[in-house]
Amino acid sequence: MPRIRTLLTTPRTNRISPARPPGWMSFGRLPVLLGTAVLGFFAALGLFWGSAALAQAGQPPVRAGGPCDYASFPGVAEFVSVTPAPPDEMMETPYQGMKAVFRFIPDKPIKEQGIYVEGRTYPLTMANGALPGKDYLEKYGVRPGTRVPCEFLVIRQGTCTPTLFRFPGIDRGDYFEWRK
Repeated sequence: MPRIRTLLTTPRTNRISPARPPGWMSFGRLPVLLGTAVLGFFAALGLFWGSAALAQAGQPPVRAGGPCDYASFPGVAEFVSVTPAPPDEMMETPYQGMKAVFRFIPDKPIKEQGIYVEGRTYPLTMANGALPGKDYLEKYGVRPGTRVPCEFLVIRQGTCTPTLFRFPGIDRGDYFEWRK
């Protein structure tokens, strides 16, 4: 026996729509849109993970704060001054911050323009950006005239900090003064 379909006209558009039993809720295109959104989310997630894995394959191990690549320029840092920091230049610490200023001297000339300025000075900071204290500087032998090995790192790819300094002999995450 053929099935008979009851059709009703909708009052707003006068278009014909199939009759629905009382209490039937129409979600229209919602399931299709949700399915597409979920599928798109997982596709984007897969692309993100895949691109991160490809970006890491064969790259140098220099990383800081994310998938960023840095060029490394070895040299030495020469400390030119160590003075107590003015209060307006310090973050709140349990000790008096010291401003240890150094200049970077590369082992080989850095030919790339704009990334290195000869004679420019930089402050030594802890990993969290705080200035070190007197005991910290004494522990690592930092005083005017001291030269320590240093790497100047310049970003090549990514959106991390543009330039960094790495001191192999100085642990910038050594917060022993914070625990006093």
